[in-house]
Amino acid sequence: MKFTKVVDERRIGAAYRSVFSLVTRGTKPQKAVVGYHSGNVSCRVAWNTRYGLWVMYTPKDWDHHLLIFGTQNPRTHRSGSLNITCQINISKSSSGRQRAGAVLSKGRSAYLAHNGGIGGGKEGIGKAAFLSWYRDHISDTVDVSDDKGHLTPYIVIGKIAETAAFMSALAKFIFAAERCKKELGATDTVDQHLKRDAEEADREGEFQPGNTIENQEKVLRTINLRRGQPDFRRKLLKAYGGCCAISGFDCKDALEAAHIRRYGGQETNHIQNGLLLRCDLHTLFDLGKIGIDPKSRRVVISDDLLKTSYAKLKGKKLRLPLNPVQRPNSDVLHEHLYFWKLKVGSQR
Repeated sequence: MKFTKVVDERRIGAAYRSVFSLVTRGTKPQKAVVGYHSGNVSCRVAWNTRYGLWVMYTPKDWDHHLLIFGTQNPRTHRSGSLNITCQINISKSSSGRQRAGAVLSKGRSAYLAHNGGIGGGKEGIGKAAFLSWYRDHISDTVDVSDDKGHLTPYIVIGKIAETAAFMSALAKFIFAAERCKKELGATDTVDQHLKRDAEEADREGEFQPGNTIENQEKVLRTINLRRGQPDFRRKLLKAYGGCCAISGFDCKDALEAAHIRRYGGQETNHIQNGLLLRCDLHTLFDLGKIGIDPKSRRVVISDDLLKTSYAKLKGKKLRLPLNPVQRPNSDVLHEHLYFWKLKVGSQR
């Protein structure tokens, strides 16, 4: 059975309300400023902690059925406005222009879909580029015929249903859009990005001592956030015998739960998507300075580490859990190498 595009506005409205309800369930609206290519808007957003994304409550004078998403936590994001990661708008605009999102039907089930037009405000990030990237990295698309017989490729995000599977699929799509924008539109190096972020932090003002107990709580909270979700970290500590997977370092206070594929909801807290790493190695892994060859399970390092004390890690064999089902997934290890352009061949 093939997918068909839903054009009935009542069914589209019902699908929109279902998706919005699922994303906002258990959340509280909060004030925010959301930026876009031609300005910004003061509005309310709902931050879904479990899946690491926010959705906008669209202003009353905007078009209906707009699903606008981002990934920065509104409570901790320092910038003046939140950035839109992607929009999955599923109805025509007031001008009659077709939106990038869609509702597809297959039998009695409705599916949330997208035609690839994620935008981004930078040259090289358009519909064709995203569809090509998505096919290469995530999944294939489906061709859907309109009433005139024209075929349009769509990314099928997931079946709209009150299940964790739908929310996980939605989060996966949003984080895929974010990753694609970074890969296709990134012009800064990691070091340049960090420098810009540090300069922004400096502009926030001078150090204020404040309340000692409150400051201590903030420090402890920061440490816990960096260590990773408690259950995820506990599983990795047990699987790796309380030792860093790369260095063998065994001081638990300095060991952290590293995600191989960045956190995108509970499904990414799978033990095969994690490594137990010493805090400094966790930072280098997240910055793409260190990776793991999925075939040999040996450490790969970036060229700029070759003249540092970390050069001795090159080719080092990864410490693996005794239980094979707890070992890191080869596909996400390869994805990490590919994303950061770490070359395995040059390490041998």
